[in-house]
Amino acid sequence: MFDNFLQILKIVKRALLVNKTRSFLTMLGIIIGVGAVVLIMSLGAGAQSLILSQVDSFGGNLIGILPGQSNEKGPPASVFGVKITTLKESDANYIKKEGNVPHVESVVSYYDANVSAYYQDRSYDGQLEGIAGDYLEVEKGTEIAQGRFFSTDELNSNAGLAVLGSNVANELFLEENPIGKRLKVKNRQLIVIGVLKPRGQSGFSNSDDGIFAPLKFVQKEISGVDYLSAIRVAVSSEENIDETMEVIKVILRERHNIDNPADDDFSVRSFADALELITSITNALRYFLAAMAALSLLVGGIGIMNIMLVGVT
Repeated sequence: MFDNFLQILKIVKRALLVNKTRSFLTMLGIIIGVGAVVLIMSLGAGAQSLILSQVDSFGGNLIGILPGQSNEKGPPASVFGVKITTLKESDANYIKKEGNVPHVESVVSYYDANVSAYYQDRSYDGQLEGIAGDYLEVEKGTEIAQGRFFSTDELNSNAGLAVLGSNVANELFLEENPIGKRLKVKNRQLIVIGVLKPRGQSGFSNSDDGIFAPLKFVQKEISGVDYLSAIRVAVSSEENIDETMEVIKVILRERHNIDNPADDDFSVRSFADALELITSITNALRYFLAAMAALSLLVGGIGIMNIMLVGVT
């Protein structure tokens, strides 16, 4: 039996050598197909790992509150740019007030606006992020490279002050020191008081590309609105996340006059929930791409078999 096997190998070797070009192209097609499947799976796994690490960098003790209802398997409509005006600064202040919600350590309010910022003959199109509350306590990775961050009084005021992400500062000021300079946004002046250290993509945003200003200034002077884009809440420990989330839901329903949870006009999620959601989405994408690559490999393999059969006959 072993001799027969060796004889078969000799015949195969002889056939491959006789038809070198066809053999090479056949092997090349199979190698490329298999390599494509492996590459797509590897890229998908790498992308998933990167996204999850970025989201996880926020910390496991954070709760996100967004306007608009969502089911457990999907984000609220506000994530996709739908304007929902149900979340107010008074909601954030009530959550932050000591004794109203257990285990709450820090609260930050956000309102985002897409703007064009101008300095001399240069411009930058990006996001103006209005913030109020304990920003540095919630956004743990934020560090100042130049100047300073907002004081508590400034964050609670209507002051036209700005802290720039590193990319914004480089784009608008080049090698010039931006501290004390004035930006123009929608005919309003903002004085630059600080520049952030480069941080890169973190979760769902990139602070390097942002312009930060006090919430009230962005709401009233730039956008003319009174609602929020989001609220983030830092809890004392991960063990208290679920309890705190339930209390926040009850409080917001009372404040928004909602009796039936099915009518919620807000969404309360922990960042662990966000990790689970992103994992399910990226897994589905990986499997879809792998299936497409495998199908292409199958089709290519059938074509190669046909050519080989023609060659044999």
